[in-house]
Amino acid sequence: MADKRYVLIVDDNEDVRQLFYDIVELSGFTPRAVGSGVAALQQLKTTPFDLVILDMRMPDLNGLDTFKAIRQFNSSVPVVLTTGFGMDKSVQEALSMGALLCIEKPFNVARTMKTIQDIVEKESPKK
Repeated sequence: MADKRYVLIVDDNEDVRQLFYDIVELSGFTPRAVGSGVAALQQLKTTPFDLVILDMRMPDLNGLDTFKAIRQFNSSVPVVLTTGFGMDKSVQEALSMGALLCIEKPFNVARTMKTIQDIVEKESPKK
């Protein structure tokens, strides 16, 4: 049980959330998925995640504001951004503040799975 690796998926689109959930699970990690920035912050306060996959455009709390809030209480959790709107100003700002990378939608499933595996292995060595 101590070897479990948790990945938090934050996306307001249910189909995208489910796709990332499946990718994370197939990658051998334990996914948790939420549909808002507010719900993500609640999860992050109670569970030590090894990676956060964060959509940049959400209705309640956008990705940049969610990222900033995450960094206020957890400066070390790796965060990967996702967007269907290109590398806009908010994505660039989050990257300059320490987000690892941005996956643009639509994305290649196999490449995304490899990226997630590599990040969790590198950024969060086995516990």
